[in-house]
Amino acid sequence: LKEEKANQELVLKAIQAGLVASAHDCAEGGVAVALAESAFANELGLQVTLPLKKEYLFAETQSRFILSVSPQHQEAFETAQHIGKVTETGLVIHALDDVINCLTKEAKALWEDAIPCLMKQKA
Repeated sequence: LKEEKANQELVLKAIQAGLVASAHDCAEGGVAVALAESAFANELGLQVTLPLKKEYLFAETQSRFILSVSPQHQEAFETAQHIGKVTETGLVIHALDDVINCLTKEAKALWEDAIPCLMKQKA
């Protein structure tokens, strides 16, 4: 809980200081799903490398956030782990033992057609 509170406060301060372009929590589906969801709104892409085996990309570990910052603010995040960059299209996530590579539009369509999303639309 202490780590969660500290991370929440750090992210909030960075947002309030105008350093963060976008922020997304890593909840359902872990870091891989959080990365994909981050790209969906503007149908952008990303290229990321994570020092994890592919099954850990979907771990729902607490106290993690995906933040995007412009290059001029990157220095302010030296203690954070830099994992990649925003691209024009396509989701490319390199794990230690595999690569996820798909078009953002295709991933978004699959995500929107998933049962939890469909149930939210009906409510």
